[in-house]
Amino acid sequence: MSNALIYHIAEKINWERAKSSNSYSTASLDSEGFIHMSTAQQLASTYLKYYRNKSGLVVLEIDPMALGDQLKWEKTPEGEGPFPHLYGTLHTNAVLDTYDLTEELLIKITKKSG
Repeated sequence: MSNALIYHIAEKINWERAKSSNSYSTASLDSEGFIHMSTAQQLASTYLKYYRNKSGLVVLEIDPMALGDQLKWEKTPEGEGPFPHLYGTLHTNAVLDTYDLTEELLIKITKKSG
């Protein structure tokens, strides 16, 4: 849909483990068949809806072109979106950068997106 960077919020401990195997997965890949991701514009609302009261989180900045045809853009059952969904594991080489999640970071990413 776009070549703009996409993002995923992860528990830092899980991301650190994934780097040693070069492959990252989530429980949603097993239960729903994909890993949830967000655009820059969607990232703050994703954080507020699902991660607000959690700590030890990082934001993965991902090159969508590196994901190939496993990346699909889909609306939620409620009609929101489309959101980027990765139908497979995330190879760590697709991650361009990692940031500790802070509210300041969310504001910066949102503003950067336009």
